[in-house]
Amino acid sequence: MVSERILIVDDDLQVRYTCAQMLRKYNYHVDEIDNGFDALNKLRTEQYNLVITDLKMNKVDGLELIKKSKEIFSDLPFILITAYGTMDTAIQALRLGVYDFIIKPFTMDEFITTVNRCIEFHKLKQETLSLKETAALYELLHSVEKHKIEKEVLQKILEKALELISGNSGSIMLFNEDTNKLELVTHIGLKEQITREVSPGERVSGYVFNQREPMIINGELTNYPQFKYIESRPEIVSSISIPLISGNKVVGVMNINRIKPSAYKFTDIELNKIHFFISYVTNVIIQCQLYKKLINLDKLKSEFIANVNHELKTPLMVILGAIKLYDESNDAEREKLYVLLKKNVERMNLLITELLDYSNIETGKMVYKFKRVKLNNYIKKVVNEYKPKFASKKIEFKIHIPDTPIFINADIKRIQQCISNLLSNAIKFTKENGKVELTVEKSQDNVIISVEDNGKGIHKSEHNKIFDRFYQVDGSPTREHSGLGLGLTITKSIIESHNGKIWVESDLGHGSKFTISLPLDKAQKGE
Repeated sequence: MVSERILIVDDDLQVRYTCAQMLRKYNYHVDEIDNGFDALNKLRTEQYNLVITDLKMNKVDGLELIKKSKEIFSDLPFILITAYGTMDTAIQALRLGVYDFIIKPFTMDEFITTVNRCIEFHKLKQETLSLKETAALYELLHSVEKHKIEKEVLQKILEKALELISGNSGSIMLFNEDTNKLELVTHIGLKEQITREVSPGERVSGYVFNQREPMIINGELTNYPQFKYIESRPEIVSSISIPLISGNKVVGVMNINRIKPSAYKFTDIELNKIHFFISYVTNVIIQCQLYKKLINLDKLKSEFIANVNHELKTPLMVILGAIKLYDESNDAEREKLYVLLKKNVERMNLLITELLDYSNIETGKMVYKFKRVKLNNYIKKVVNEYKPKFASKKIEFKIHIPDTPIFINADIKRIQQCISNLLSNAIKFTKENGKVELTVEKSQDNVIISVEDNGKGIHKSEHNKIFDRFYQVDGSPTREHSGLGLGLTITKSIIESHNGKIWVESDLGHGSKFTISLPLDKAQKGE
């Protein structure tokens, strides 16, 4: 924990030095100034937890220093040192909000006791205010209906934060793991054209997110080396930017501003005041996110069950209809019905196999039979199966498989299944007269297999989600393409079980490229 910062203002060098040395023995960080005018300038650029000032000084006396400082830092505590302990002085000091005053001459024991008491009093005051606001927020949050939880909760959290430290405007930005950006989710008192998303490390919010430490900014951003190229918003007098941290995870950033005509600047006092509040609301935000994920998961499950029902019933209906017509048909019709039966039995078998594979993956019962295999020939077998399918849809199918043997240690049937899944998706999402390209390359330690098409593409926000269980870009039963949407989930699990990786590169409207990386057999790595 950073020690409290104390400023001593006294034109008597001996008093100033003695007091400072005593405070340093108690691990306080102490700065010394010999006049009120310079002290006022110091307070405009530095942050302190306490100011100890003499009453009688040149240029600006102690009471004037306190009055002018309080106009900027309303919560900054003061202790007044004086040899002129009149009742009039005491009344003026109390009216200005001075915590206590010490009459010269005083003992060091008396001095350090007063300072410690002042620091502890203000800590307790801040914690009490924060606890009070947090309790009020807790009651408020529990009165919000669950279906409105995210938007309304975040708005209430920001409102309470502004109240707690007298902010005029602010925002909450949450980290989106899918886009890898901080996204604005709610704001108060800001212009509509404000920045709505930033990358980690970018601007103030991104910087605070990366550093995992709160930051107070007073005045122009150009005063801070890390922000010297960022244009300041002229209406902002002072800002606090605070990372929302739970455990080791940073989930977002809260920004609170004081804007003109306010003249008050934030200090560590406000930062300490809001610290407990932020730690609580971060947990609330995480609970909101988890609740939202559960709702989405339930929705995906419902869509998945509806799709399973639809996908199984469709071929079953065709099979039952074909069987009923079979006995009453001539040979030519029977030949057509046989082809129809075969096609739909294969379709049902594929669906059931996918469901069983998915079930085995989820329960940890997936069995792999690893052995050293020459990958080239097995990929060619899959390719040969798909050539007629691409041709029937008039899709140009380019294949690049090297003649140089590539050996991997794998359950080759499962690897073939993964490649088949990627080719099947490429056929589904590439229009007639399109193009699909399969490429196999050997790097130093890995074999890289890619399937690239010029089809409809996938929005960047969907890139991570498409590998999730139950997820389909269009999960509705009325979607254009059939299937359970388990292919990529199963493929990812199989590849990772082979110590490999799979990823997608795609833009909506510009096609997709799925890439699999698998480790080469150890013997071949050493070749």
